Parts: sequence; structure tokens; C-alpha cells
Amino acid sequence: MELVLLPEHEVNCDLGVVNAARVSMKKRHEVFDDNTDTKLLQYLFNNDHWTPFAHPTLSFIHGLNYAEAIDYIHGRSAGSTSTIESRDSFGIELAETGSLWYWINNMKLLPEDTAADVASSIVLAYPNVAAACGVSCETSAPAAQADITEQWVSQDIRRAKLIRVTAHVKAPIPIRTQCFKHKIDFVENEVSRRYVSETPEFYHPDMWRRKSETKKQGSDVRPCVQQQSVADTYGWQTHDTMATYDWLVGEAELCPEQARFFVPQGMYTEWYWTGTLQAFKRFVVQRTHPHAQLEVRELALQADKQLGERYPLIWSRIK
Repeated sequence: MELVLLPEHEVNCDLGVVNAARVSMKKRHEVFDDNTDTKLLQYLFNNDHWTPFAHPTLSFIHGLNYAEAIDYIHGRSAGSTSTIESRDSFGIELAETGSLWYWINNMKLLPEDTAADVASSIVLAYPNVAAACGVSCETSAPAAQADITEQWVSQDIRRAKLIRVTAHVKAPIPIRTQCFKHKIDFVENEVSRRYVSETPEFYHPDMWRRKSETKKQGSDVRPCVQQQSVADTYGWQTHDTMATYDWLVGEAELCPEQARFFVPQGMYTEWYWTGTLQAFKRFVVQRTHPHAQLEVRELALQADKQLGERYPLIWSRIK
């Protein structure tokens, strides 16, 4: 199992969108393909497949008078986080971070000059996405995005929710299910066994644990009584499953979306997982608790370590 934070430059670009979409096919492009990737972007946008556009991030600081702020805040859809940086008798200054999909669909609610800044930023940072989604601008001025630095955020820890990060995660199905229970301010794109027909890969625990004496816990730290027998049984079962699966999608010509019904829950899956720092904080705090399952704790500890390394000034303060 592993959780790896992706570099921002891999996520916040045209290629980041298509790779988030292609993860369902367990594929990845290293370079944007003007033919196939452009067609994919158009298909995604035209068919309202929004999640691949929800991983890239843009941030802005904009001023709104109170009438504009009311119309915007009440009219916007979900997908952004914001802090009020200042206010006076005329209006507010809003720092806001949102996904690419959020800004494409909500910039029309902003005042005309602010909306033009957003459109310009999208065109400059995501030219192929902009073309596919019909976003255009009349100026080639520098991007108006806000620079949400860790140093700036550390001056007011409320701003931590303005930072979004993306991870690539690999884990068995039950652990994925536990991760996906964390919904608020998260978005994911997962490998789909509807389309992928390669031989499944399975998780093999280092130790098979004994069931807990209390119903409130799933296991305790002791190994189960028949440790070797359980390991051997799991080994031959997963081996037989792989052979059966290959026969189903091969000789039997069964479609992958039904062949996956034969696969046990120990199979690995992979996904792109984007969330705010606050969202990952909830995941880490809850899933590193001693009562959390050991396997999901392993992922949470990996996230905790990498987030602490990337954001040393603020991560420990929000946990």
C-alpha cells in the first residue's frame, strides 16, 4: 500500500486533467497528445464528466461590494473554499481556492472584470482545457492567480483550507472504502474494472491478526491462532482467483465489468485523491487513532509524514 503526494506541476496543467481521467483505464501520459488528449477533454466536458477537472486548483483574491458578494456566494456551486481577508463599509476582499471545474462554471457569477481575470488565468494555465470548454479572454495579461504560499498561510492559520493537494493512492478495496468515507472537500478518480482487464494484484498482510475481544474493534495486535494456515489459504485462493479471472476475460470472453464480481476484496485498486489540507487533516487525525484499522493507519501515517515535509510551517498547527 502506498500514498504519494503528487507535485503541483503534475496536477495543475492540461496533462493533469487527462491523467486524472485516464486513471480509470490505469493509463498515464507523460506528454500532452494534441490529438487524443484534446478529444478526451472535449468528450469529458461535453458529457459533464467533471471529476477530472476537479483536481487542478486555481486561487484568487478578489474584491466584491456587498451586493456582488451576496449574489456570488448564494449563487455559486460547491467546489471552493474561501476566507474573508478584509471588509469595510463598501464590501469584502475574498481569498478563494477552487477546482478548475469550479471556476469554469462559476466565474460568470463574478463581476465582469474579475471574471475576465479568471478566464485569462484559465487560458494561460490550461490552454487546451480552455479551448475544449469554450473559455476565452480578450487579453494576454499575466495570470491573475493568487500566490497561496505556506508563509502567507502561516500568518493566519484559517487560510490552511485554501491549500489543496493531490495524492496517488494504492490500497486494497476495504481500505479504499474507509478512505472514501471522508467526503467533505475531497474528490477522487479511481481505476475502473469496467475497462481494465489485466490480472488482479492482491494485498498480502505481513501478519494475520486475531479478532478483538470487544465488538467495538476489528482486531487486536496478536496473530491469529492458525497463522500459517490462514496465510496458505489466502495464497492459494488469490492464486486461483487470478487464474479464474484470466480465463473469464480470455477464453470465456466475459466482459470485465462482470468478471470483477469474481474478485475478492483483497485486490488492489488505485486512485487520484485531491483534498484541502483541512480534509487531509481530518483523515490523518481519525485514521491514525489507535482504534483505526492497522492498514488504513499505514496510509494515514504516510500522508502525515509527507504533508509535514511539504508544509512544515503549518501542518503541525492544524492537526
